[in-house]
Amino acid sequence: MNSKPGIRDWALAAIGIMFVVMGLVILPHDLNTGVTTIAFFGACAAAGIATIVRKLRYARQSVQGVTVVGGVRIRPSRLRLALFGGGLLGLGAVLLAFSPAAPDLVWYSFWVIAGAGALVLAGVATGLLPNQYIEFTPEGLMFGFRGWAVLLPWDRIARVAAGELHRNPALLLRLDGPETFQVTPPAKQKKFLKYVDQCRGWVGADMFLMTTHFGIDLPLLVAAIGRYMEDREARAGLLPA
Repeated sequence: MNSKPGIRDWALAAIGIMFVVMGLVILPHDLNTGVTTIAFFGACAAAGIATIVRKLRYARQSVQGVTVVGGVRIRPSRLRLALFGGGLLGLGAVLLAFSPAAPDLVWYSFWVIAGAGALVLAGVATGLLPNQYIEFTPEGLMFGFRGWAVLLPWDRIARVAAGELHRNPALLLRLDGPETFQVTPPAKQKKFLKYVDQCRGWVGADMFLMTTHFGIDLPLLVAAIGRYMEDREARAGLLPA
C-alpha cells in the first residue's frame, strides 16, 4: 500500500469538489438537479478528502516500539458503523427524493444505496454488527467472528502487510499451514478453511481485515503484529493484567 496520496486520490477529491460547486450554481435554477449533484459528488469529495487525510497521517507516523495491551478484544466502533450506515441511508434517500425522473437503472441503484445503509443500521441496532474482533495474546493473534474464532500463532504468521481493498485500508496476512490452526469451536474448522479460500480469491492473502471502523491506523497495527512475530520475549507482555 502506498502510504502517500496518489493522483487518483487527489483527482477524486478535486472532481467531487468541482461538481459540488457546479451543483451550487445549478441549485437556484433547478432544485432537483442541484441537490442530487451536491449530494452524490459531495459524498465522492468527502471520500477522496478522507483518503488523502488518512494517507498523510500514515506517512507522518512513527511505528517504532509499538506496544499493545494483551487480552483485550479490539472491535469495530459501533458509532463509526452507525454513522456509515446513516450516511448511506441519507444519501440514498436524498437521491431518491430529488430524482423523480431518473432512469430505472439509476433509480434502482439509489435504492441499493439506501437499502445498504438501512441494513447496516439494523445490524448495529440488533447487535449483529460489528461481528469481528482481534485480540493480542502471548500465543498468537486471535481473530474472532460471530460464532467462532481462530488463533493465529505468532510463529505461523508467515507475512503481514498493509494493503487496500476498494480504496480502504486492509490488513493482509499470509499463514503457514492454516489447516492445522486452532479453531473454536472445532466444528467450525471447515468454515475457517472456506473463509481462507475466499480471502485468497478476494485479496490474494490467507486472511484480511478492513481496519477503517476499528479506529486503528493500519501502519501501527502492522508494526505491532510484526513486532510480536519477531520478538518472542515481547510476547510475555501480552499477558492480561
